[in-house]
Amino acid sequence: MDRLILLAALVLAPLTAGVLVPMRAGAQTDLPAIAPGTPYDQARRMLLAERWQPLRDPEADRCLPTDTRCTGRPEMVACAGTGLGHCLFAWRRGPTAIEVITAGPDTVVTGLRRRR
Repeated sequence: MDRLILLAALVLAPLTAGVLVPMRAGAQTDLPAIAPGTPYDQARRMLLAERWQPLRDPEADRCLPTDTRCTGRPEMVACAGTGLGHCLFAWRRGPTAIEVITAGPDTVVTGLRRRR
């Protein structure tokens, strides 16, 4: 239950506080441009091609073997088991760390933000 509360705080608070960076980074050239609605598989391939590295968080939730949202994705930080099924995926390139936020069983990208 504590993980669910943590996930809600991680995903929902920044969304409502306006902390999300624009999906098309524009002037912020150190951030990837990922369009809302992009399937995470496609976004992941793009990040790898642009030399972003999966960030393995030692505090990350464990992925259940039956959860296709996070299987084979070591960058998964947390995936909610209820509601919109949000997941957080962490990446790093140089000094910049980001989180990609997805929703639903098909892990569609809904947001991108700098990781704190």
